[in-house]
Formats: sequence, C-alpha cells, structure tokens
Amino acid sequence: MTTIQRMRFAAIRVVTGLLLATAVVGAWATTSSPFQPPEPKWGRYMINEGPGLDTGCTFRSGGPLIIQFRVFATMNPDELNGDGTLRNPEKLIENKVVGRYVNFSMPVFDIDSAQGEVDYVSLNGTRILTLTGQNNTWTDAWGANAGVQIQISQLRFSTSLTSGPTNVIRIDIDQASPPGEDNWCMAVDWVAVEFKAAFPVVLAHGIAANASTWDEDDAPGVLDELTTTGVRFTRFSTSNSSGRVADNARELRTAIGGYLAPMLADKVHIIAHSKGGLDSQYLSYLNPSNFEVLSLGTLSTPHRGSSVADVQVIQLVQANTYIQTGRDPGGYAAEFVNRSLAAFTTNAGAGPQPPGLYDLTTQSAEAALQLGQRGNVPNTFTVAADAGPNCTREPTRAELDEMVPGFINALVFGYVTSSLQNAYMIICNVTSAVEVARTTRTTTVCTRSGCFPVNLVTLTYNVVASPSLNPNDAVVAVRSAHPGYGTPVATNVSTNHSEVKRRTNVRELIKRMLPLE
Repeated sequence: MTTIQRMRFAAIRVVTGLLLATAVVGAWATTSSPFQPPEPKWGRYMINEGPGLDTGCTFRSGGPLIIQFRVFATMNPDELNGDGTLRNPEKLIENKVVGRYVNFSMPVFDIDSAQGEVDYVSLNGTRILTLTGQNNTWTDAWGANAGVQIQISQLRFSTSLTSGPTNVIRIDIDQASPPGEDNWCMAVDWVAVEFKAAFPVVLAHGIAANASTWDEDDAPGVLDELTTTGVRFTRFSTSNSSGRVADNARELRTAIGGYLAPMLADKVHIIAHSKGGLDSQYLSYLNPSNFEVLSLGTLSTPHRGSSVADVQVIQLVQANTYIQTGRDPGGYAAEFVNRSLAAFTTNAGAGPQPPGLYDLTTQSAEAALQLGQRGNVPNTFTVAADAGPNCTREPTRAELDEMVPGFINALVFGYVTSSLQNAYMIICNVTSAVEVARTTRTTTVCTRSGCFPVNLVTLTYNVVASPSLNPNDAVVAVRSAHPGYGTPVATNVSTNHSEVKRRTNVRELIKRMLPLE
C-alpha cells in the first residue's frame, strides 16, 4: 500500500466508523470493517476493542499485533489446568460436553497475498494460519481459509469473562520482506470464537426436600457422575419444601435465570426428582423470557399424579372437617392424620404436606395436562422404579429403609414402614381416589360442658380400581413416572422412591440430554 493509499484508508476508516456506529452493543467498540461482530452468547465469545484492534494499516515495524481475549469455561471448572487449557479434551468431546473444533472469525484489511505479502497468525504460541486477501479490502481471515480447523484443546478457558487466563493472537506482519523494510501493512477489526458446548444442568429436588437431597448419602454417585462427565451443573433449594408447583416454579425461574445470565447462557437442562419434575414443567409453562428448558430428565416424578396423594388429601380434609365441627377437641385426631402424611418421607415430621401435596393428586395431574402445564418439554426423559417388585407382595422393611432412616423406624416401632407398605399396595391396586361430594347436616352434640348444635360433614369419594396391577416405588406408580409423553429411559426394580436418585440413572439421562447439535 502506498502513502496515498494509506491516507485513503484512514479516511475510509473514519467514515466507516460513523456509518457503523449502530454496531456498538454494551462495551463493544464501533466496527471499522463492513463485517458485523456476532453477539456474544454461550459458546461464542468476541472482542471488538483493545490492543491490536483497529490500529490503522500497521507495518511490520509497528507490530506484531497482539490481541488478547477471554473464553468462558462452559465445562465444569474442574476440567481446567492452571493455564486454562483442558485437562482431558478427548473425554469432554466423547461426552458431548464440547465439540472438537473452534470456528474463528477475524476481519483483516489489505492482505496483498497475491503480491507477496506474508502475515503469520499464531494462537497461544502456535502458528495456525497464513493470511490471504486482497489489496485495500476487508476479508474474513477464516472465511478465506475455511479449511483451517482449530482444535478445542488449543483454547484457554476462564471461569469469568472479566478475569482469568486469556487467549493470545499474535500477527507477525510482512514476514517475507527483507529485514528493515516496510512493504506491506494490515489491520484487524475484531475477533470472535465459537464452539459447540453443552448447556448447564440444574438439579431440582422434590417435595419435603432441599438441595441436600443430591448429596452422596441420599443420592449415591449423582454429583460425582456429573463432575466426571465434565458438564457445568448446580442445584437449588426452594424456600418452601412443600410449596405449590406454581410457586416453586417461579422460584426456579428466578434462580436459574440468575445462574445462567453471567455465563451468557439461554438454555438449561434439568434433572429432577419426584415433584421437582412437576415444578420444572410448570417453569417451562411460564415461558421465561431469558432462557429455555432444553431438556428434562425425571426420576420417579408423578406426572399423572399418585393415588396415595389422593388418599392423603381425603384423610386430611376429613380430619380438618372434624376440627371445624367440634368433633375433634384439641385437634389430636387431625394431628395424627397430619403426622401420618409424614410417614411417606425420608425425614421425620417433614413429609408431603399441603399445599404442595394437592399438586400430587390424580385430579391435579389431569387438570395440569389439559392446561399445558405438564408434558410441555419436548426433550423429556423418564425413569421409574418398583420397590415390590411387581405388586406380588408388600415391600419388606429392608426394601424401604432407604426412604426412612433406621433410627426413626425404631423410634416409632415400624409405624413408618407399615405406612409405606400400605402406600405401595394402594398404588398397586387403586388408580385414583377422588372426592365427589360433601353433604352437611346439623345435629346436637353433648359433652360434659353441655349440649350444642354442630354441622356434620359427610365426605363422599370415589375409588377407582386399577384395571391391572400398577407397580410403584411406594410413592409413584411406574405408569405415572412413564406418563406416555417423553422417552422412558429405565425402570429400576427393587428400588424405592429415594433410591432412584443414583449414578446409573443420571448417567443414562445425561447420555440423552447432552448430544450436541
């Protein structure tokens, strides 16, 4: 490029900057080329301002050009070496956590390659490209060299977009000219990289539980499996462990949105246990504006409700009615019923309770399906379990012990085990138990304090027998866990509602959830 051409370039660059001022987004600089920089997002990162960029046409004496930029670690941070490179890239590629290749974009100006200009590009100390282009023209360096492939192993990743290891691009200008001569010049506008990356995984707990339900003692191997796979993941607790599905879904929307935003991610995979699968589907129904539920893996989720929940609600309604009509002085009978609800849990006194309990009934399930609040995540994968097995007998205490710690069983002399055995047989034989009517009549009740009128409420409910035996895990039936939508992944035999949270099930879910497009 001659001196007159360099003056023309400076004028063109100013005018181009004014025309393309609309390309500024956030802290991005104005582009100096006709190529618009891509918007950063999960798996795509760019730099449009800083040393080495928009330098004007730079000769060898003014170089080399050094451009530094960060790439966010879309994988588990444990997968990184101290310098930000991947410890085991082949494992991550095999597990579909990342793709093998990285696509680069880098607009460069005035590469007179046909006339003998030679400019070398290096990435993190390794030469990757010799630039080609035309005189006084902007060219996409990698667009003009589409056959050049950059390996994911060549990148350095950081756990923050504002700190940590940087990638370094070095451009050695005009390397074919004799020493001391400045014959050719060039410029760079911006740099962008893009690669395939699995979106983060969020673990969602069930009713009467919290994020600790995924710890090793309660979910053997689950966290280790996710860590070994190399995917990014986290878990959240809702504020009310027995909250309504709608309320918990709104909490998840806020928590997940806050987790994804700093990483520039707009999709998420969810693995959920029990009611957490209902919360997650309602979350999708809310249609968050800032992210999408890309896939859902459920472990013993009562997609179509549970007849045990039906019976529990009937018990609860009737007990509360007795309190309201004065037939349960002190509420002791109702308290017994409430405590019986806690028999179906892993923690004493913290079992499925209202209001969340109501969302587990078969009636609620049908209503939610009709409203599109369930069955709305296209990539749904389901796991079911049978504690029995196959409804041929009651599950033994040993088969149920994982659901209720031994010291609690001992404390109540087997009452919890008995309740769970009863729950298992109810689900085996009953499709639903739904309230159909309430009638009230007034009568007189006499106590030592005297006689007074009370309203007696009679609750009528309809029990529908199952047309065939319905194996279950003492809480959720196999037919409810595999609801007819989604893809059944596994049905675990001799497995109760707690034991379904295990490494092998999560491994099978992840295999289906993480394939890269």
